[in-house]
Amino acid sequence: MRIEYEDVLQNDLVRKCILKADADHLPKGGKEHGLTHATQVAEMTKAILDSVGSSIREEELGAIAGYLHDIGYMVGEDAHEEHGAAVVLRLLEKMDADPEDIAMIVTAVENYEGEGASPVNDITAALILADAADLRPDRVRKTDPAMFSKSDKANYYATDAHLEMSGRDIKLTVKTEPNRCSVMDYFEFVIERMLLCRQAAEKLGAEFSLVINGRKMF
Repeated sequence: MRIEYEDVLQNDLVRKCILKADADHLPKGGKEHGLTHATQVAEMTKAILDSVGSSIREEELGAIAGYLHDIGYMVGEDAHEEHGAAVVLRLLEKMDADPEDIAMIVTAVENYEGEGASPVNDITAALILADAADLRPDRVRKTDPAMFSKSDKANYYATDAHLEMSGRDIKLTVKTEPNRCSVMDYFEFVIERMLLCRQAAEKLGAEFSLVINGRKMF
């Protein structure tokens, strides 16, 4: 079956799995990984692929991968990418998706984040960029800043963040309140992720740049 993004959006089991993944992460003070994040990443992954001239089919598969990428949190936070790949495999098989489509989506879910993260194909590269760009204070659920991880801080101190695509140029622009978080402090929170984004952009034949409070970091 030629699975479409809309098929995944309308699937009740997929929706329940995403909601459970987010709910199970909530007691640990984890960031929001629910339907809002899933939808934003799906749409951004598709937009990135469109910007670099990918096929319509790749865009569709990218949107599906983006929507499903954090579903592994329903199994556990550690190695959630590997867990997610296994869950996605079962879900898509249950939906009778084409094996080649399943392989592309599972590969993206398994490789977008974590210790072995790598932009192994264009869909994975776009997913890496899209996920990194969803920086919002309302994703942070911890109430004590002393307990924030670097990822929490990257979201909490971002008063505005958006990804711009212009042909082969991909730019992430972030604004913070300078009296709460300096440019260099914020750069420290995101540097590892941004280096991965640069690799992802290169995979897409594009150039990635990061701008914080008007200052181009690379």
